[in-house]
Amino acid sequence: MKGNREPKAASDRKAAKAIQKAAWRKKQVQYLHIETSIAKTDTGSSVGEVNISEFDIDATKLAG
Repeated sequence: MKGNREPKAASDRKAAKAIQKAAWRKKQVQYLHIETSIAKTDTGSSVGEVNISEFDIDATKLAG
């Protein structure tokens, strides 16, 4: 793990908790999952391809 980067499982748990909280409050839930690689260069950082997935979550189908 580098710098302040979280392990993938930790960020997934945070997202799940936020989704559950919003659903419990009967708020509409939309989730964007973004993945990209960031390469360090001599002059800063360079972002390559950005992959974005969008999800509308039906709170009535959540377990728990």
